[in-house]
Amino acid sequence: MKDFTRPGGLEITRRAFEMCAFVNSPKILDVGCGRGDTAAYLTSEYGFCVTGIDNSAEAVAYAREKHPGIEFTQGDGQALEFGSLSFDCVLMECTL
Repeated sequence: MKDFTRPGGLEITRRAFEMCAFVNSPKILDVGCGRGDTAAYLTSEYGFCVTGIDNSAEAVAYAREKHPGIEFTQGDGQALEFGSLSFDCVLMECTL
């Protein structure tokens, strides 16, 4: 599996979520989650409930193996199959 480097590492993610200043534990959807590193970071660092979705079956399989306990699913970020108001926040890092 290709290893895609994220510009700025997790520092940009950290700064963004500190600016959001969520109260309690929001439910977050990580669209284009790739290998699941951002979902794992948000779960371990902030205690957020994160679901990752990616169109790559290989990436989702890797994320599931590397980060057990976090929900990862294969799917199309342009045709999400989640109900309305399922998440408090949707994250799309390096996906466009």
